[in-house]
Amino acid sequence: MPSGREGCARCYCRPLTPDGIRRKAGLEQARENHRLASLRYEVGVGTGPEVLQASEQLLRIELQYVEALYNYHLALLTFETAKVAPISGLSAGTSTSGSSSTSTR
Repeated sequence: MPSGREGCARCYCRPLTPDGIRRKAGLEQARENHRLASLRYEVGVGTGPEVLQASEQLLRIELQYVEALYNYHLALLTFETAKVAPISGLSAGTSTSGSSSTSTR
């Protein structure tokens, strides 16, 4: 049995890819930027549009992150399904061409 996160068959246990790490870092950076913009606004140093811009950026990056996760899981599901259920006609023992014994002339 694998120890820790290595070799686990479940996708949520697999380590992040370099792209996933960058996206997660970008998400954390956008959250921090939003937090700082909100704090600046609360103490009277920042403006409302700065907070709105930080909110818009955070929501956009969150959406991109969720879309990336969705695409990853969809690709993984497609791959796993293809391993379990090969495309009909391509599995061993079946032939898709030239199997007809009668011909019309």
